[in-house]
Amino acid sequence: MKLRGEVTTGLGKAAFFLSQDFYVNNFIKNCGFKPYPGTLNIVVPENHLEQINEIKDNCNDIIKPDEGF
Repeated sequence: MKLRGEVTTGLGKAAFFLSQDFYVNNFIKNCGFKPYPGTLNIVVPENHLEQINEIKDNCNDIIKPDEGF
């Protein structure tokens, strides 16, 4: 799948969350790699939103936050 979009800045909060042991350990366990402490934020044109939603709808293995978090 190819999408076009524009890279943009985010809120700067993902690094904190993706550095937490809970998330790091679950990424390693479920995805096989240690996550980069941040995100790549892309503004996608509206005509690609259907493709983005399809990806989200087919993602069953989302890492849920720890109950105490």
